[in-house]
Amino acid sequence: MEESGTQSVQINSGTKKFSCNVCSKGFSALGNLTIHMRIHTGEKAFSCDVCHKSFTDKSTLNKHKNIHSGPKFPCKFCLKRFSMKTSLTRHMNIHLGLKKISCDVCSKRFTRKESLIKHKKLHSGLKEFSCNICSEQFSRKGTLASHMNIHTGLKKFSCDVCLTSFTQKSHLNEHKKGVHSATKCLCRFCNKCFSRRTTLTTHMKTHTEKTPFFCTGCHKSFSSPSTLNKHAKRHSELKSKKIRCKVCSRRFSESGGFKRHMIIHSGLKKLSCDVCSKCFYWKQDLSRHMKIHSGLKEFSCDICSKQFVAKEYLRIHLKVHSELREHCCEICLKSFKCKGHLIRHRTTVHSDLKKFNCDVCAKCFSHKKSFIYHMRTHTGEKQFSCSVCQKSFSTKEYLHKHIKAVHEGLKEFRCDVCSKCFSDKSNLTIHKKTHTGEKPFSCSVCHKSFIENKSVKRHMKIHSGIKLFSCNICSKRFARKESLTIHMRSHTGEKPFSCSECHKSFPYQSGLRKHRKIHSGFKEFSCVICLKCFAQKDNMIKHMKTHTQKKDFSCSVCHKSFSRRSDLDMHAKYHSALIE
Repeated sequence: MEESGTQSVQINSGTKKFSCNVCSKGFSALGNLTIHMRIHTGEKAFSCDVCHKSFTDKSTLNKHKNIHSGPKFPCKFCLKRFSMKTSLTRHMNIHLGLKKISCDVCSKRFTRKESLIKHKKLHSGLKEFSCNICSEQFSRKGTLASHMNIHTGLKKFSCDVCLTSFTQKSHLNEHKKGVHSATKCLCRFCNKCFSRRTTLTTHMKTHTEKTPFFCTGCHKSFSSPSTLNKHAKRHSELKSKKIRCKVCSRRFSESGGFKRHMIIHSGLKKLSCDVCSKCFYWKQDLSRHMKIHSGLKEFSCDICSKQFVAKEYLRIHLKVHSELREHCCEICLKSFKCKGHLIRHRTTVHSDLKKFNCDVCAKCFSHKKSFIYHMRTHTGEKQFSCSVCQKSFSTKEYLHKHIKAVHEGLKEFRCDVCSKCFSDKSNLTIHKKTHTGEKPFSCSVCHKSFIENKSVKRHMKIHSGIKLFSCNICSKRFARKESLTIHMRSHTGEKPFSCSECHKSFPYQSGLRKHRKIHSGFKEFSCVICLKCFAQKDNMIKHMKTHTQKKDFSCSVCHKSFSRRSDLDMHAKYHSALIE
């Protein structure tokens, strides 16, 4: 009795006289040390008699047995059930909003002590768990375990609706909310849908212009606290970064980083690729580039299975599937998913600085990449060729789009009006305007309206009168190269577009598109006089002439008039037969 009393005093006084000889952890009781040692030895002496799962101590086994007995404690808010009352109490704090524990560094509050301990590791900067494949370090063991799934390719989280698998549970939850969720949060201003109410709330502030969160440093206002926190970090970074670059005004906290940065302005690229001779400033950029030649793409997207050579590219790509557009232009309020897209938008649209000038057509560009792509339109250079059909393209992006649409047949973007599918989201956006009738771009000369801006630019060549492309057979001249290519088919008789239903061929894609409407049975054009319906607009216009008695086509021999050119051509055959 006296011994037990002495032992309880030792426990309460905090003395830990029993220590583990493996990890040096201290314990106040020998029994606790014995249980702890099983972690190192791997011994699991207590097993469940239902599922035969083993445990290191009896208390963990008892907690586990509650799973088989069934959850007894239901939550009165969401009806979720728990096997232990302590788990229910902890869960209730979520609904009640009780966050009693706060971080002493950033004042962030938590409902559980375990969450606070995990959070504090972010401030300490301690990353004790490292990946043995790519050497990336993590502060949490669970984050490392999730990361390892990227290398192993293990997708243990599968959707119970469409059976799509994911490497991380968070990606599965994002997929369910974005694709299968019936409850969509709708914006009452622009009818845009969101899977999360929090995302909708942030989006609504772009319409209401509510910016209640102010920066104490520069008094700039923001719509969300997360955006404010990101902005505040810039002020703290500027204070710590005392070294300033005289060329671009960028600031640095260390002289080493500043010296590395100055290499960019010097233009000196010491490292070159031994395959394609491309030069780089940094060794890590060269290492990343070499993966392109090796074909190794170890990072894949769980949603669309697209693969990437670097984790940064995957992280940027994942924003494509997300609905959040957190980077907003302060001039035109247009929002973007990636910071790089916002920077490109500022320099392209709002900046007057365009230092790259084309010597051929005097067009100016703010980006060197855009300038290089443009120059290929003059040189006709198409260095990216398709390995399947050998068709060449001027950019790598066009090649990928071609493979995806033509050879792989991937058309994941569906029109909600006519169910037509597209391989590219931008093409779907343009297509939707055909249903709404929206034509925001107009010609300044004849005021003709167009769906796309590039269509206006193409159209403006008609008014300029410049026709650079001529036919080598009949010498007819054209303003566009595409028009010449189409015209050449009238000489060669080539008909590359064939109908999959009746195998009828056409020289133009527009002709095939019109023809397909016959098979669909859909007749959207109707005569306003007799209400007769037509699948093609041209046939309806021809029909209207039967009511107006307008005859625009006359015979050069007998001067007889006709309302349709086809009737005139048939009549002309009568004269040619008489001559013969």
